[in-house]
Amino acid sequence: MSPYALHTVGSAPEGSKATLAAIEKGLGFIPNLFATMAESPEALNGYVGIEAVLARGTFGAAERQLLLTAISSENGCGYCVAAHSTLASMSHADAQALAGARGEATLADPRLRALTNFARAVVRERGFVGTEALDEFLGAGFTKAQALEVVANVGYKTISNFISGFANPPLDAQFEPQRAPELRKAS
Repeated sequence: MSPYALHTVGSAPEGSKATLAAIEKGLGFIPNLFATMAESPEALNGYVGIEAVLARGTFGAAERQLLLTAISSENGCGYCVAAHSTLASMSHADAQALAGARGEATLADPRLRALTNFARAVVRERGFVGTEALDEFLGAGFTKAQALEVVANVGYKTISNFISGFANPPLDAQFEPQRAPELRKAS
Protein backbone atom coordinates (compact mmCIF):
# COMPACT_ATOMS: atom_id res chain seq x y z
CA MET A 1 0.00 0.00 0.00
CA SER A 2 1.24 3.45 -0.89
CA PRO A 3 1.87 6.03 1.80
CA TYR A 4 0.85 8.67 -0.77
CA ALA A 5 -2.57 9.83 -1.88
CA LEU A 6 -3.58 9.20 -5.47
CA HIS A 7 -4.53 12.72 -6.46
CA THR A 8 -7.19 13.67 -8.93
CA VAL A 9 -7.35 17.04 -10.64
CA GLY A 10 -9.72 18.11 -7.86
CA SER A 11 -7.61 16.92 -4.91
CA ALA A 12 -4.15 17.86 -6.19
CA PRO A 13 -2.18 20.84 -4.95
CA GLU A 14 -2.89 23.91 -7.08
CA GLY A 15 0.45 23.71 -8.91
CA SER A 16 -0.29 20.15 -10.10
CA LYS A 17 -3.87 20.60 -11.31
CA ALA A 18 -3.17 21.83 -14.85
CA THR A 19 -0.57 19.15 -15.48
CA LEU A 20 -2.84 16.37 -14.22
CA ALA A 21 -5.68 17.72 -16.37
CA ALA A 22 -3.41 17.68 -19.44
CA ILE A 23 -2.28 14.12 -18.68
CA GLU A 24 -5.88 12.98 -18.27
CA LYS A 25 -6.87 14.65 -21.52
CA GLY A 26 -3.94 13.10 -23.41
CA LEU A 27 -4.15 9.56 -22.03
CA GLY A 28 -7.79 9.35 -21.08
CA PHE A 29 -6.85 8.66 -17.45
CA ILE A 30 -4.30 9.73 -14.85
CA PRO A 31 -1.75 6.96 -14.25
CA ASN A 32 -1.28 6.28 -10.55
CA LEU A 33 2.39 7.25 -10.71
CA PHE A 34 1.44 10.75 -11.91
CA ALA A 35 -1.38 10.87 -9.35
CA THR A 36 1.27 10.15 -6.70
CA MET A 37 3.79 12.66 -8.08
CA ALA A 38 1.10 15.35 -7.96
CA GLU A 39 1.77 15.66 -4.22
CA SER A 40 4.77 17.75 -5.29
CA PRO A 41 4.02 20.16 -8.14
CA GLU A 42 7.78 20.60 -8.63
CA ALA A 43 8.33 16.86 -9.03
CA LEU A 44 5.36 16.37 -11.35
CA ASN A 45 5.94 19.44 -13.50
CA GLY A 46 9.68 18.87 -13.66
CA TYR A 47 9.21 15.27 -14.68
CA VAL A 48 6.62 16.11 -17.34
CA GLY A 49 8.83 18.94 -18.61
CA ILE A 50 11.81 16.61 -19.03
CA GLU A 51 9.55 14.11 -20.83
CA ALA A 52 8.36 16.80 -23.25
CA VAL A 53 11.94 17.64 -24.25
CA LEU A 54 13.16 14.05 -24.54
CA ALA A 55 10.10 12.93 -26.51
CA ARG A 56 11.30 15.25 -29.29
CA GLY A 57 14.64 13.42 -29.42
CA THR A 58 16.11 11.30 -32.17
CA PHE A 59 14.63 7.94 -31.17
CA GLY A 60 11.40 6.79 -32.78
CA ALA A 61 8.34 6.22 -30.58
CA ALA A 62 8.68 2.43 -30.32
CA GLU A 63 12.45 2.60 -30.00
CA ARG A 64 12.18 5.11 -27.14
CA GLN A 65 9.54 3.08 -25.32
CA LEU A 66 11.78 0.00 -25.59
CA LEU A 67 14.64 2.10 -24.23
CA LEU A 68 12.51 3.26 -21.27
CA THR A 69 11.33 -0.31 -20.68
CA ALA A 70 14.94 -1.54 -20.54
CA ILE A 71 15.95 1.24 -18.12
CA SER A 72 12.99 0.46 -15.87
CA SER A 73 13.75 -3.25 -16.00
CA GLU A 74 17.38 -2.66 -15.03
CA ASN A 75 16.23 -0.42 -12.17
CA GLY A 76 13.77 -3.11 -11.03
CA CYS A 77 10.67 -0.93 -11.42
CA GLY A 78 7.74 -3.20 -12.22
CA TYR A 79 5.29 -0.29 -12.46
CA CYS A 80 7.34 1.49 -15.13
CA VAL A 81 8.12 -1.74 -17.01
CA ALA A 82 4.38 -2.41 -17.29
CA ALA A 83 3.60 1.19 -18.28
CA HIS A 84 6.31 1.46 -20.94
CA SER A 85 5.63 -2.06 -22.22
CA THR A 86 2.04 -0.95 -22.78
CA LEU A 87 3.20 2.21 -24.58
CA ALA A 88 5.73 0.21 -26.63
CA SER A 89 2.97 -2.14 -27.76
CA MET A 90 0.78 0.83 -28.66
CA SER A 91 3.75 2.17 -30.68
CA HIS A 92 3.86 -1.11 -32.63
CA ALA A 93 6.96 -2.62 -31.03
CA ASP A 94 6.94 -6.33 -31.79
CA ALA A 95 6.59 -8.91 -29.02
CA GLN A 96 10.15 -10.21 -29.41
CA ALA A 97 11.65 -6.72 -29.08
CA LEU A 98 9.47 -6.05 -26.07
CA ALA A 99 10.56 -9.28 -24.39
CA GLY A 100 14.17 -8.32 -25.06
CA ALA A 101 13.74 -4.83 -23.60
CA ARG A 102 12.13 -6.35 -20.52
CA GLY A 103 15.14 -8.67 -20.10
CA GLU A 104 13.07 -11.79 -20.77
CA ALA A 105 14.82 -12.73 -24.02
CA THR A 106 17.78 -11.76 -26.17
CA LEU A 107 16.94 -9.07 -28.70
CA ALA A 108 17.38 -10.38 -32.24
CA ASP A 109 17.63 -6.91 -33.78
CA PRO A 110 21.29 -5.83 -33.36
CA ARG A 111 20.43 -2.12 -33.31
CA LEU A 112 17.81 -2.47 -30.57
CA ARG A 113 20.09 -4.87 -28.68
CA ALA A 114 22.89 -2.27 -28.75
CA LEU A 115 20.49 0.45 -27.60
CA THR A 116 19.11 -1.52 -24.66
CA ASN A 117 22.52 -2.97 -23.74
CA PHE A 118 23.99 0.52 -23.59
CA ALA A 119 21.10 1.83 -21.49
CA ARG A 120 21.39 -1.11 -19.10
CA ALA A 121 25.14 -0.55 -18.81
CA VAL A 122 24.61 3.13 -18.01
CA VAL A 123 22.17 2.20 -15.24
CA ARG A 124 24.21 -0.69 -13.88
CA GLU A 125 27.54 1.16 -13.95
CA ARG A 126 25.99 4.50 -12.91
CA GLY A 127 27.36 6.10 -16.05
CA PHE A 128 30.86 4.67 -15.81
CA VAL A 129 30.49 2.42 -18.83
CA GLY A 130 33.57 1.08 -20.52
CA THR A 131 34.56 1.69 -24.10
CA GLU A 132 33.18 -1.72 -25.11
CA ALA A 133 29.58 -0.68 -24.33
CA LEU A 134 29.97 2.65 -26.12
CA ASP A 135 31.71 1.02 -29.09
CA GLU A 136 28.88 -1.53 -29.45
CA PHE A 137 26.35 1.33 -29.34
CA LEU A 138 28.21 3.42 -31.93
CA GLY A 139 28.91 0.32 -34.06
CA ALA A 140 25.17 -0.27 -34.35
CA GLY A 141 24.80 3.04 -36.17
CA PHE A 142 24.03 5.34 -33.27
CA THR A 143 25.87 8.63 -32.79
CA LYS A 144 27.81 10.10 -29.90
CA ALA A 145 24.97 12.62 -29.47
CA GLN A 146 22.52 9.74 -29.11
CA ALA A 147 24.69 8.22 -26.37
CA LEU A 148 24.16 11.46 -24.45
CA GLU A 149 20.45 11.27 -25.21
CA VAL A 150 20.35 7.74 -23.75
CA VAL A 151 21.94 9.05 -20.55
CA ALA A 152 19.36 11.87 -20.39
CA ASN A 153 16.60 9.26 -20.74
CA VAL A 154 18.20 7.18 -17.99
CA GLY A 155 18.13 10.21 -15.69
CA TYR A 156 14.52 11.00 -16.60
CA LYS A 157 13.31 7.43 -16.17
CA THR A 158 15.24 6.89 -12.95
CA ILE A 159 13.21 9.70 -11.35
CA SER A 160 9.98 7.74 -11.80
CA ASN A 161 11.63 4.39 -11.06
CA PHE A 162 12.84 5.71 -7.70
CA ILE A 163 9.55 7.44 -6.87
CA SER A 164 7.70 4.23 -7.65
CA GLY A 165 10.19 2.36 -5.49
CA PHE A 166 9.29 4.14 -2.27
CA ALA A 167 5.83 5.55 -3.01
CA ASN A 168 4.62 2.17 -4.35
CA PRO A 169 1.64 3.33 -6.43
CA PRO A 170 -0.75 0.53 -7.40
CA LEU A 171 -0.46 -0.66 -10.97
CA ASP A 172 -3.20 0.80 -13.17
CA ALA A 173 -5.69 -1.56 -14.79
CA GLN A 174 -4.59 -0.20 -18.19
CA PHE A 175 -1.04 -1.50 -17.55
CA GLU A 176 -2.02 -4.78 -15.85
CA PRO A 177 -1.71 -6.94 -19.02
CA GLN A 178 1.99 -5.99 -19.16
CA ARG A 179 2.70 -6.64 -15.45
CA ALA A 180 6.25 -7.83 -14.87
CA PRO A 181 5.80 -10.26 -11.96
CA GLU A 182 9.50 -10.98 -11.61
CA LEU A 183 10.33 -7.37 -10.70
CA ARG A 184 10.17 -6.28 -7.10
CA LYS A 185 8.17 -3.07 -7.38
CA ALA A 186 5.01 -4.07 -9.23
CA SER A 187 2.36 -3.69 -6.55
